[in-house]
Amino acid sequence: MRRSKKQRTCWSRYAFRWSGAGSPATQVPEMRIIAGQLGPGITESALGITILAADHHNRGAVFFARVRAMEDVYGYLIDLGRLLGYVLAHEIEHLLLNSKAHSPEGIMIANFAEPEVLRASQRRLRFTPSDREIFSRK
Repeated sequence: MRRSKKQRTCWSRYAFRWSGAGSPATQVPEMRIIAGQLGPGITESALGITILAADHHNRGAVFFARVRAMEDVYGYLIDLGRLLGYVLAHEIEHLLLNSKAHSPEGIMIANFAEPEVLRASQRRLRFTPSDREIFSRK
């Protein structure tokens, strides 16, 4: 059953930031959830972005308004928190692997669409064996 706008958690009130401090050798990737306007050059279907820097101060962002818009369409299948979790997992994987690579299926697919949302709602959207193999080598 679809929840009304009043019953939803008001995520847009919160600003999230995950980042590290210290010397460049100890810096960790930075992840943000952006609730505002996006700049030019971001594809319309992107739910997030990862920026890999030469100095390894990698940054990622999840576009909250787009995740919420996807939940507006597929809310009968999945709630906002779970969908946001999958999108964060996707972007964090890019940061941890220092790679922009995508898989043909699973969490690391380039574009989330109805089949991925359906699998996510059933807790069947996972990292593929090849994703796990790459991750274990890092």
